Amino acid sequence: MIKHAFAALGFTAAIAFAAPALAFDTAPHANITEQAMAIAGYNLGAANVAQVENWLTDYYTSSPTRSGDKCDYEKLHFDDVFSDADVDAYWKTLLRNTRAAAAKAKADNDPIELYTVIGVSLHVVQDFYAHSNWVESSGYPGPGFDTTTYFQWRQKPWKRTDVIHTGWYPNCLNIPQGAHTPHGGYTSGMNHDSVVRPNYSRAYVYALSASLEWLQQIKQAVDAAPGDPTFATRTLSYNPPSAQALNFDQQASLFISEWVAVQGADGHWNGNHSGYGVAWGSFASYWVTSPSSIYVKSFKDRAVYKALSQGLYKPYVGADPPISPMAPLSGTVIDMHTAKVWANLTGMWSFFGRLTPIWAAGQGQPLTGEFSIRDAAQIHRPRTDVPWEYLTFARAWSPSVTLRYSVLDETGMPNPGEKLININGDAQAVDFVCDTRPGATCVWGSPPAAKQPMPASLGLKGNGARGVALSGVSVKLVSAEAWRP
Repeated sequence: MIKHAFAALGFTAAIAFAAPALAFDTAPHANITEQAMAIAGYNLGAANVAQVENWLTDYYTSSPTRSGDKCDYEKLHFDDVFSDADVDAYWKTLLRNTRAAAAKAKADNDPIELYTVIGVSLHVVQDFYAHSNWVESSGYPGPGFDTTTYFQWRQKPWKRTDVIHTGWYPNCLNIPQGAHTPHGGYTSGMNHDSVVRPNYSRAYVYALSASLEWLQQIKQAVDAAPGDPTFATRTLSYNPPSAQALNFDQQASLFISEWVAVQGADGHWNGNHSGYGVAWGSFASYWVTSPSSIYVKSFKDRAVYKALSQGLYKPYVGADPPISPMAPLSGTVIDMHTAKVWANLTGMWSFFGRLTPIWAAGQGQPLTGEFSIRDAAQIHRPRTDVPWEYLTFARAWSPSVTLRYSVLDETGMPNPGEKLININGDAQAVDFVCDTRPGATCVWGSPPAAKQPMPASLGLKGNGARGVALSGVSVKLVSAEAWRP
């Protein structure tokens, strides 16, 4: 079974499905999902499956080949909700549906089904903070990050500066636009979907906090449901029977999003200007006509998306589902921002930067790595056209974190690979080391003996004529707390 009847439609129809998706760009969804799951105790295998299921929500929303289910997909992006009452009904319906779907996964004793529930439902949760005026209406004065989730606010609300509402996006419900602000794109509208949009970082931190809370709700539902009492613990770790199949699906989430360059989209990984239609068409046709993995089959055959979408956009009827707001989350957000990346990489047609955090041991904890974060690719360009930003919560037990930055070349079609390139002499990585104590600063350099104060710009020379320069580099440690006026 292939993903859908893509080959029979021909190349023109294949291109047509890739309209811009109405969501956080693929990178923020992936990063938030994997960071939240890591903090909640899931291993990389489990988080990678949930990340693929999260992305498939966007993929099938944009694809015409599953038109019979299109309305179910379109409901799962938290758009077109314009009043406090409608927002509350949507949240309660989504939570009730998610708890039931998680209980069913336990009854089926199917870890992949649970990861599908996690991935698809987290997509919706994250979209609320990207698509609504939650950031702007909070009243939070800054300068740090507020981590208050919707359910925390609902438990003890304060008067916000505006009625909570989302942007408007055309969908199967044909909800009138009226005078409401459109969802918009990279240059206008209400959305905070990518690094090029206003208040992106604040929406990201809200979504990360809310994703942690949502994972807590799912665990409670699983624990309360009948079935194997070890199910919740077992699903914290997942070792894929075929790592190659999972990696292939993750590549699809990356390259199909990154290279889409049709119907007004010019890249959809994190910001625009990475679109490359030729490479997109080559890879997309290769992935779509390949046999579906067990993860794609779970998304389609289990129809979790249909179970989660039932009753959305309707008044909520019945008793409220069990709601347990997360305890107030406080800590430090690590925010690494690079305004521009220049490169002189002769003969390399596509490259990207990758950042891997490595946490120092503290209070008996081992040295720990977290999931890598990657920026947007540069296709046939000497520099990026969008900034790059890495955000995550600092571990409370860790006295410092090393942010290891490397640059890779994407080579080979239709199945691209990744090749590390030298960017600092013969080194293949540069370290930014941040003391996580309040008021501390960051240094950079590789090897460790070469640590220097953080400059505004870095020129990283490679072998021969190759090299990379990062401009407007800043690494900040910013306080985060659940705020109350």
